[in-house]
Amino acid sequence: MEKNRCIGIVAGLVLLLSAVTAQALPTNTQTEFLVNGASALADGIDSGTGLGTRSFTFTQAGSYNVRAFFDLDLSLYTTGFSNEYGQLFNGSSIKSGQSWEVDEPGYWIGDLYSNFNGAGFDNTLGTGGVTTDQFPDDVAVGLGWQFTLAEGEMASLYFTASDMAPTADLLYLAQLEAWGLNDPVYFYTDLVIEPAGPAPIPEPSTFVLLGSALAGLGLYARRRRAN
Repeated sequence: MEKNRCIGIVAGLVLLLSAVTAQALPTNTQTEFLVNGASALADGIDSGTGLGTRSFTFTQAGSYNVRAFFDLDLSLYTTGFSNEYGQLFNGSSIKSGQSWEVDEPGYWIGDLYSNFNGAGFDNTLGTGGVTTDQFPDDVAVGLGWQFTLAEGEMASLYFTASDMAPTADLLYLAQLEAWGLNDPVYFYTDLVIEPAGPAPIPEPSTFVLLGSALAGLGLYARRRRAN
């Protein structure tokens, strides 16, 4: 009897461990992007896990404010959504015009989502205990850029949520599960502004067509004068 009970307990633990390890990928609760206050599609982001890269390219001169909001749950089906904490890495690598924030999303407490839609991210690690595994809670992440393009310039930028940290020397944020049951998710972004490049050179066939048209116009003009 006692042996059967022990076997049952072990089997239950194995099933529980299997369920925990099976939930290796995060759950995408909410991922949003804004460009100058207008919502932008989350192209490139997996709707189920929230992982992926959203890229933007801008070529029109003017001022830009681009923001990303990530609310992923690392262990929604095992230990719940409030067992997370966040960290900042390579903070000294922050670039001009870049902003970030780790905090509770703000559905009940925290101000990250309101900052996403309002004044912008405040470059802080939370208003509560979301930055240590000793006091985990619900965690969301924000990244943003403010920049200006002059005539003839173009901007290329991206936002990434990945299960791997960036290899480049970038500021990045991590969302971790306090019990270590799920892998962290890393969030990072980069912006490159460069000359848009010269106007494209017409192909040889274009020159041939243009020359033929001009020759035809010249012949037509001579015939009219002859008449």
